[in-house]
Amino acid sequence: MPLKSLRGLAAQSTLPEILPQLKKPDVGILRDACRTVGVLGSKANVADLEPLLKHPDAKVQKDAQDAIFLLNAK
Repeated sequence: MPLKSLRGLAAQSTLPEILPQLKKPDVGILRDACRTVGVLGSKANVADLEPLLKHPDAKVQKDAQDAIFLLNAK
């Protein structure tokens, strides 16, 4: 199931399967995982996203930053 579709389901139970995607080399997967964790995660997941703030791809950095913002607002 694509990560994007999980966001609409509010499927927090899938987080243990999504978090490992934050370590994949594929930029598309990383970006989707950041967005999904931002929607489904909690403040506890900020630490999972922080390493991506230094990712070489600026779009990954932006998605990680946006997800952290969402999580901190919860």
